[in-house]
Amino acid sequence: MAILYFEACAAAPYLDGAKRDLFTSRLPEARRARISSPRREERRALRAAAERAFQRAARRAGVDYFSLAVAYTDLGKPYVEGRPDLAVSFSYSDGYACALLAVAEEGGALQVGVDMERDLPNEHRDALAERYFSPERLAEYRAADAAEQNETFLRLWVQTEAAVKLTGQGLQACRTDATAPYGATLRHTLDGAQFFVALAASEPFSL
Repeated sequence: MAILYFEACAAAPYLDGAKRDLFTSRLPEARRARISSPRREERRALRAAAERAFQRAARRAGVDYFSLAVAYTDLGKPYVEGRPDLAVSFSYSDGYACALLAVAEEGGALQVGVDMERDLPNEHRDALAERYFSPERLAEYRAADAAEQNETFLRLWVQTEAAVKLTGQGLQACRTDATAPYGATLRHTLDGAQFFVALAASEPFSL
């Protein structure tokens, strides 16, 4: 059994370079370097927002954030070095970022994935569904009423993304490996913006 801690944060405050530098100056060197590495200011702000969300999740979990070393696999899946009882995942959407921190109650290897998408019309949803959805999800999407199609797409999309982030195999595996052993789909509101959020885990969990 695992306990999942989800937090989300807006990137807008970190578009101010001075504010972002003040925030990152207090971070571990590796985390500071990851935030500053993108060329685009928007991407740096998003990474800072994700890190702030990660801090909040760690605080809620009672975990010392500064003791955690986050590394990445070759395919970009984050993990906490030396702590198989912890798992972390990040997501970005339309100027917002989120972090999911999971704590295994009895130790052992734990994997999680999270995806967050803002509830906005997606004009490319038909093509994306055709390319990335499993046959079962594609059939569910096509069966949705026109008025519900965008909402259905977003719900199925975050479920797909969270599942492939759980495995760390990337979107190329989503049509055959996109069902999480355990998952939940939520609606989340931040600064008046509405989001679909999917959580995926390798074992049963509570929030």
